[in-house]
Order: sequence, then C-alpha cells, then structure tokens
Amino acid sequence: MSNSSSEDGVEVTLDVALKALANPVRRQVVTALLQTPGNQVSSCAAFNVTVSRSTLTQHLRVLHESGIVETIDHGNRVFVALRSAEIEQRLPGLLDVLRHAG
Repeated sequence: MSNSSSEDGVEVTLDVALKALANPVRRQVVTALLQTPGNQVSSCAAFNVTVSRSTLTQHLRVLHESGIVETIDHGNRVFVALRSAEIEQRLPGLLDVLRHAG
C-alpha cells in the first residue's frame, strides 16, 4: 500500500489512523465533524465532549498529527476540518464505518 501525506508531511497509514481513532473522545470528535456542513468547526463546544478544553486540545493534536484533521486559519478564528477526501482515498469506507457506529 502506498502512503499519502497530510499538509505537514505526516505519513498517513492505517495503523496511525486506527491508533488515533482507538480513543472514544477522538472518535466522537470525528463523528461530530462528519455531521457538520463542510466537515469543519471553529468552536470546541461544537464537539460536545465531557473533557476539559486542554484535554480536547490534546486529542485534536493527536488527530492532526495522524493526518485525520487539519487546522485552517481564518483571521482570528481557527477551524478544525476533517480531511475526508484524503481519508476516503487512502482508507475507503473508514468514514462510513465511523458514521454508522457514531
């Protein structure tokens, strides 16, 4: 299997994605992104998780480093966006599984 890279040059592999998604909070974040228009949000409150903001930031960092999400700067706001096209290309069906398991 070939590897694809995120914008930061992180190798995206099945092992990395599954390790990142092994945590229920991170799966909840991805599920929330799947349910939003454009698969992106700008507010931590949109994820509706019961962890502190600093803990959520750590989870978002893991998702970013695994290539599952990216951050997009829009002036004074930062959006978190699911890299759905890249995930679907590299790991077909994974997002459908998460959508139905959510």
